[in-house]
Amino acid sequence: MALSDSEQRECTRTPFNTTVLLCTDSRDVEIEASLQNISISGMYVEMGQALPLGTNCSIKILIKGQ
Repeated sequence: MALSDSEQRECTRTPFNTTVLLCTDSRDVEIEASLQNISISGMYVEMGQALPLGTNCSIKILIKGQ
C-alpha cells in the first residue's frame, strides 16, 4: 500500500470498537472513551474532553464476552 503525502502511517490500523478507560499517570483524571481502531504502534480513541498534548496516561481496554 502506497502512502499519500498526507498519510504517514506505516502500520495497518484495524477497526476495533469498544470502551476504554484512560487514566492520567497522576491519577487525577479518569475518562471513559470509545476506541475506534488500533495498530501495533497506536490507537484512535474518541473522547468528550481533550488532555494536554504530551500527558502521560494508561489505557484499559474493556472487552465484553458474549
